[in-house]
Amino acid sequence: MYDFELREIVERFQRVRMDAMKKYPFYALLLMKIKLSIDENCETAYTDGHRIAFSPKFLGEIDDKELLFVLMHEILHVALLHCSKSRMSKMPNQENANIACDIVVNSNILYSSGMDLKAITLKEYGVSMHLAPNGKEGYLYTAEEVYKMLPENPPTLSAKSESGQEDGESGSDEGEKSDGESGTDDSGGTGEGEGDSDGESGSDEGEKLDGERGTDDSGGTGEGEGDSDGEANSSGCGNSNSTENNSSLKKKKSKAHSFDSHKKWNGDFSEEDKNEWINNLIEASAIALERNYNGSGGCGKAPLGAIRLVEEYTNPQVDWREVLTGFLQEEINDYSFTPPDRRFSDSDFFLPDFNEKDEAPKNIWFVVDTSGSVSDKDLDMAYGEICSAIEQFNGKIEGKISFLDCAISEPVEFSSIDDLRKIKPIGGGGTAFAVIFKYMKNKMIDNLPSFIVIITDGYDAFPDEKEAMGIPVLWLLNNEVAEAPSWGKVARIKRD
Repeated sequence: MYDFELREIVERFQRVRMDAMKKYPFYALLLMKIKLSIDENCETAYTDGHRIAFSPKFLGEIDDKELLFVLMHEILHVALLHCSKSRMSKMPNQENANIACDIVVNSNILYSSGMDLKAITLKEYGVSMHLAPNGKEGYLYTAEEVYKMLPENPPTLSAKSESGQEDGESGSDEGEKSDGESGTDDSGGTGEGEGDSDGESGSDEGEKLDGERGTDDSGGTGEGEGDSDGEANSSGCGNSNSTENNSSLKKKKSKAHSFDSHKKWNGDFSEEDKNEWINNLIEASAIALERNYNGSGGCGKAPLGAIRLVEEYTNPQVDWREVLTGFLQEEINDYSFTPPDRRFSDSDFFLPDFNEKDEAPKNIWFVVDTSGSVSDKDLDMAYGEICSAIEQFNGKIEGKISFLDCAISEPVEFSSIDDLRKIKPIGGGGTAFAVIFKYMKNKMIDNLPSFIVIITDGYDAFPDEKEAMGIPVLWLLNNEVAEAPSWGKVARIKRD
């Protein structure tokens, strides 16, 4: 390439990135963290996790708005850690893995763009695939979750575009054109051969060379990308909006190909690289959130996939039942001197007997927040959590329950789900955590609980740890925003 051509491309990259700051600050900030480059040997675009590379020819085929979409697509693959070889190895069907990653990325970009389909559309490829096989948006899932939904044989995934037309149908009625030739059908579609290697075609008949595209009257395409090793890259991301009523188009169906290649995903992120991208996500999400609060109309907000990843690393969810099990393990002894081992009753030694472990929680005190800030749905969820704990321990739990607002109710004992359901909550005032421990000190001193599980929204000042008198306390918060106490075990209920 000539120097002036390279300068123009560099200036274009800079211009598109700066324009992205106005509407897509999340993606723009991430794009500042990665190198952009030119690779004359690639067909379209790709990322290897360390740079985003473009074919000069592909750059010439897309406008600035489309370039921004491709940049957002590639950087989100990197930020969501899709490019990791170890991660991709968990999805052994490579083609399905590519499809799953593209669905998730495109759908998250769609979410960030106010669900405007134009934001994930390339004129030569149509609307990019963004729906999971169950018909829901891909941003609701991780790549692994979408992967599990896909059939074993990707071509059987007859994904449909918004107009109800099948993906991957070629607009070309001719399947035998050699490279350099073009053919048109009565709908105005063309099949152009421009392959320069022995790459396999994306068409079913297999006679077209790599790089060919078929276009129909709606502008959709099915494209095959071939590398010099003869493999066709297929990630199932591009949609071809062919007309079902046109009988000539029914004769051919090609695989729906993506505009980017995943063949460079053959490395692994180092722990340092992974931490760097997590930090980049945290920073970009914070900026996007601030911009959204300041009235950006919902566009440019951080994608849900990124938010989930940030939460996973910065606020890992803890299953409180696992914490409860941990409490139990600390209390369980597998031997006891009462009674001693009778097999050695004639011995001069007093030996303990090894007992069967009984891991059923005993004397556990559940305190459920019923203050005015707690909704009926929150109460239902609290009861559901206690019921699931009872089920976890095979219905052997022995506990008591109190209800908390500015006062605390007298504990009511239960030993089964049926018992629990008969206990009606009371309350509705303010919240005062201090009364829990005051009641325990004054009313329960002769029979202190083994554990205390406080289910609350967390909106009150937490007392000092010494008030718990050494009794293990689990604070089970029913939301993601309340500040956690500095002592005791803390978990948050996983909401659907």
